[in-house]
Amino acid sequence: MSAHDVELLKYQIQALTSPSRETGMIAGIGTGKSFTAAMFTIKMCFENPKSKGFIGAPTFSVLMNATVSTLISVLDTYSIPYTAVLSGSSKHIKINGVRVYLYSMDNYEMIRGIEIGWGIVDEAAFCKQEAIKVLQGRLRHKAGPHQLLYISSPNGYNWMYDMFGDYQTKRADNRYNLIQAKTKDNIFLPDGYYESLVDSYGGEDSSLAKQELFGKFVNMFSGAIYWGFKRDLNTQDDLKLDPKYPVYVGMDFNIDQMNAVLMQNIGKKLYVCERIQLTDTGANTYDMAKHLVDNYQGKYDLRVIPDSTGKARKTSSVSSASDIEILRQQGLKVEFTKNPFIRDRQNSVNIQFKAGYLVINSKLKDLIKEIETLAARDKEGQISHAAVAMGYVVWHVSPTKRIYRRNTPSGSIQL
Repeated sequence: MSAHDVELLKYQIQALTSPSRETGMIAGIGTGKSFTAAMFTIKMCFENPKSKGFIGAPTFSVLMNATVSTLISVLDTYSIPYTAVLSGSSKHIKINGVRVYLYSMDNYEMIRGIEIGWGIVDEAAFCKQEAIKVLQGRLRHKAGPHQLLYISSPNGYNWMYDMFGDYQTKRADNRYNLIQAKTKDNIFLPDGYYESLVDSYGGEDSSLAKQELFGKFVNMFSGAIYWGFKRDLNTQDDLKLDPKYPVYVGMDFNIDQMNAVLMQNIGKKLYVCERIQLTDTGANTYDMAKHLVDNYQGKYDLRVIPDSTGKARKTSSVSSASDIEILRQQGLKVEFTKNPFIRDRQNSVNIQFKAGYLVINSKLKDLIKEIETLAARDKEGQISHAAVAMGYVVWHVSPTKRIYRRNTPSGSIQL
């Protein structure tokens, strides 16, 4: 391979050149985390041609759609040859003859059969600590530098804080290295992007901004989940469905009760107009589908945004089909969707509340009560159903996307 001078930001160079056995890059939105992971992978493959590498991510979706997708894009950009096997049980990519294993960390028991000389975990803070421990045990390939790089947004005071948060005072052996990157450190983000996020997150002093923009460890697990909600801003009397606009039906599947919220996107705003709750004998997907067809189908352009686990789950006792199959069998249009991380869904809702773009019918008192009383210590999915269903629609219409950018230079490194 011919040499390439690749321009990088300061914190990216620090991550790529860290001498520590375990390095954590805790970074805000838009700092180029997956690009850093790609550059680390390429660098390791050319510096350690007799070793084997590892790339992991918390879910298969994040692994393929963010981490691996960015890596392949970088390889193509710089005309670096590679071969990739992205399906089956032995997913991997070969760069410079080096096999790099590709694993979703939610199935970490599968990692036990490999040996690696180096590895990287993207969005590591969202992986279970048990998965990280299994990975650490595989770091023993004789030809490798025995280094792990964890790149992630923060996720409260979890295992990454325990490993890196106070490393300067607790470690003296240079085994651990913490690099923190702020969103505003990336000077190549679009004009106004950072300021817009600061405003929607409630200012630079808010817990959400400290975590998402400054890459700081903060406690996001106390206080209200839906802190952005204000009754005077986010409720309105007598909201009614308008047949001129599509009706998004957010749906949460449960054995003991079925919940749906009916929402419309008009201009910049999302209006929550109605809630449907079926309990006891009516708490199954078939009856919910029938209720929607009998009362709304034909009058409105219905678009169901369900809990995506309904592709496999079956809460109806009257059919062997999955929940989503039942909805489609009854003639309902079900939009393709994938559940986001819970925190990302909640953040999207809070951003819309804060901006005044999410408005709830004041008659939906049970939904408003959920929003006002649900605390982060609660297990949301067990006690909150309508708010979760609402969040699926918010995420579908206006998600808080993570950004992966390549052209963010402030220094250079030679590959």
